[in-house]
Amino acid sequence: MKLLCDTNVLLDVALHREPFYKASELALSYCEDESVDGMVADTTLTDFFYIIHHAVHDNETSYQAMEAILDIFRPVYPDSNDIRAAISMRHRDF
Repeated sequence: MKLLCDTNVLLDVALHREPFYKASELALSYCEDESVDGMVADTTLTDFFYIIHHAVHDNETSYQAMEAILDIFRPVYPDSNDIRAAISMRHRDF
């Protein structure tokens, strides 16, 4: 089974947003243990970075969150190598 997670599911978990935290965490756990094939859209990644960065005000923490997402989810487009290359550049704005 494939699961395409949107930005809000990722943010629910990263920011512990209630009342959706538990349900979103469960969805992520299925992707993490590979019960399902977890995927994210490229726009989800850029939106997630923007929102997380504004919440934590720290580039490195924001990029670590992005790396954690890529450990669990497969970007639908562009290729994950493109996303990883962009992360490695450590620009102020992803």
